[in-house]
Amino acid sequence: MLRVCEKLREADAKGRRYGLARAETGYLRALVDAMADMDRLAEVELLKSLGDVNLEKERLGRDVGKFNMALALYVAAVVRCDHRDQGEGLEHRCRYTERLLQAVSSKGSQGKKQPTKDKETTTTAKVAGKFQNLDRKWAAGGNTDSVLVGYAQLMVEGIINENSMLETEAIKSLGDVYLKRGTETLDTRKLTRATALYSKALARCHNVQGTVVIVHRLLYTAKLRQEITATKIKRSARTQQQQAARGRQDRFSPFSAAPSSDVNTEDMRMYIQTADRDLGNGDLDAAEQNLAAALKLVHDRYKPDKAREADCLCRLGDVYVERGKRTGEGRTFTQAAALYNASMARTDGDKQNMVTRLQETERQFLRNTCNLDCEPCLYSNALDHIKELENMRARAKSQLDTIHQEHNPYQYDEDDPVVREVEIKRAEAIKNLFKKITADRQEFIQVLTDECIAKLGPPPCKYAFIGLGSQATELVTPYSDLEFAILIEEGKDDDDTRRYFLNLTHYLHLKVINLGETILPAMAIPALNDFLSEDPEKDWFFDSVTTRGFAFDGFMHGLPDSFWKRQNQNQGFR
Repeated sequence: MLRVCEKLREADAKGRRYGLARAETGYLRALVDAMADMDRLAEVELLKSLGDVNLEKERLGRDVGKFNMALALYVAAVVRCDHRDQGEGLEHRCRYTERLLQAVSSKGSQGKKQPTKDKETTTTAKVAGKFQNLDRKWAAGGNTDSVLVGYAQLMVEGIINENSMLETEAIKSLGDVYLKRGTETLDTRKLTRATALYSKALARCHNVQGTVVIVHRLLYTAKLRQEITATKIKRSARTQQQQAARGRQDRFSPFSAAPSSDVNTEDMRMYIQTADRDLGNGDLDAAEQNLAAALKLVHDRYKPDKAREADCLCRLGDVYVERGKRTGEGRTFTQAAALYNASMARTDGDKQNMVTRLQETERQFLRNTCNLDCEPCLYSNALDHIKELENMRARAKSQLDTIHQEHNPYQYDEDDPVVREVEIKRAEAIKNLFKKITADRQEFIQVLTDECIAKLGPPPCKYAFIGLGSQATELVTPYSDLEFAILIEEGKDDDDTRRYFLNLTHYLHLKVINLGETILPAMAIPALNDFLSEDPEKDWFFDSVTTRGFAFDGFMHGLPDSFWKRQNQNQGFR
């Protein structure tokens, strides 16, 4: 308890000096810290202190509603309390506040359980409206402490009014603030605080959609914290190695040690030369490992050395094309295409060299995987598809802006009867927008599929593409991953049919990759991101340069039973 008293001392002092308003602000800020530090004892004590503030406000201002607020905060503190002595004090305060309410009621004042006007705030639109000003202030770079206190006030409001949606969103927003600060400063302690707040929000959340969002944030924060920690460890080890090398050179040479960038350049050149020899000798595995080692030397997710990364990725793509020519596996050619596209994304000058390689990759895929001796599609087709995808997104954004202008419930007061009608119209308009996006994506995918079939020849049987995930539920966006299954005609399931549709899928994947929005970790290239290894060091490449958008789903963490990972267990699909 002495530790808790120390935390409260500053807020108590401000309250005595400047009044209840400053005390309340101090308690709210301290409450955020207690929750972020997972300090249950301090959290309960601060809820009790906020209840005391409301009790004192009622005494000074004769506002009976403050009694209800104080009682709600005391009850919330009791629920969270697991300390016996602290719990007894809270129960005493609850009984005392109830007696005061009864005394007021006996004098003809308002009743003990007065419903507050905020208790009606249950719709998503109304809750979002409460966050609008704070979110705008935070996005504009407002004072962080002020934003944290604002979200804490909304959280307390949710507790008082038993509005779990408001409380959950407020706690999640507090976590978002710490996530942003941790990302900007690379401070893992702030990311740990964000994780603690997201965990609390998850415990308060009572709807599936909200739970999914919070779980996603938890996973993302954990991954980010792991990456920052690994990067710091690697930098520390690299610095120690460089200092050791500098010390050795100081002992044996009158000249100073070479700069670290020069050391990396020399090591990288050595790895690349070795990889070139390995590739010439036909040792593709050794070439891949040496190129990955060269890439690892210059890889930095926060300050990527684009030119040197582009060189390594392009050479690694050459290795995968050669491997595809040997094995005939369609997946190997798609990995090569992803490497070339990642290299292209890091190339600022002439990209014709990459375009030529992508054309050759498609040609070798058709020849070695599909047994077709024909020319690939023109690269201008891929550029047309990229343009159409941009147009699709522009149309969706324009329609979304129109919906916001024509059906904006936030411009009305919460109690205005027109709000519900506007919300209904807005929801219907958004639903129609989702349907339009779904139809546009279906048409877009059909164009890509028709191009593939034009090269592969007609399918051996009737078939149907079945959209999965958000495509199936018509909740898809122009940036959503592509998930689908292929249903083939009954009685036609043989090796030739399977091989055709597997080749069709790989070819379609190749075309989607050439849109330039498939990040490399999604391709599960073992030398960069070996998700099947138990060694975390094998999953090290973070693609911070390639645009992430319209891409195949199926290789990332948490998908061990996907079609792509099962295919190696089923030789009928090779």
